[in-house]
Amino acid sequence: MLPLYAGYPPPGAQGNAGLRFEKFFDLWNDKGDGIPDGDKLNWVKKFSGPVGDKDHLIEHADRTRKLAAALHGITFKAKTEGRLVAGTGRSHPIEVGFAWHHTLGVPYIPGSGLKGIVKTWAEEWQQQKRGDLLGVMERVGQVVFLDALPTEPVKLAADVMTPHYGEYYEDKSPPGDWLSPNPIPFLTVANKQEFLFAVVPADPQHVHCCKPAIELLQQALAELGAGAKTAAGYGRFGAFTQE
Repeated sequence: MLPLYAGYPPPGAQGNAGLRFEKFFDLWNDKGDGIPDGDKLNWVKKFSGPVGDKDHLIEHADRTRKLAAALHGITFKAKTEGRLVAGTGRSHPIEVGFAWHHTLGVPYIPGSGLKGIVKTWAEEWQQQKRGDLLGVMERVGQVVFLDALPTEPVKLAADVMTPHYGEYYEDKSPPGDWLSPNPIPFLTVANKQEFLFAVVPADPQHVHCCKPAIELLQQALAELGAGAKTAAGYGRFGAFTQE
């Protein structure tokens, strides 16, 4: 079944890039049950370059700073050191999804993901302190990690991963050189793109917890990385600037 918008041009390039990426895929074959060779990469390349409205992103960053200040939290900026990719597990015709902010149409890192990498980085930290700061099953943590978004239009770039042993991973064959590689294109955030991060106390009495949480978050961003494929070097941040 072909989508209702088949044959119609997608929304203009100045619209919400996330909406176009998620809802207006227009490269199905004539039967609507497959994608011609090479068109997945062509689709990803359509989104290469800057996305996001500058005025909207400036306004969002200003609101985030004001919110953090009102709650006595802390904000800081950081830039990608290499490429960043998030939301790869989301469903999409090209096989690899992408995390788009639903209203601003830019890539973002959910606060829950930031909390997750801080927890991983703090595994060797004192158990009681980590539980107090981040929370455990019985109680909430002392700080809240807000979503991290770009501070200005962000540049995206196409990338490709090439699994060589797909049938082995599917338990259909032992690994071997006779298996064919399978190039899979996906979308990434380019190098040196700036994001705004914020941590606020969950309760006014926990204001003092923001500073250690920020320190752990910056260490985790620099050493572990955020998003997907961090083991391959994606998602690292640097050039931290506390505001």
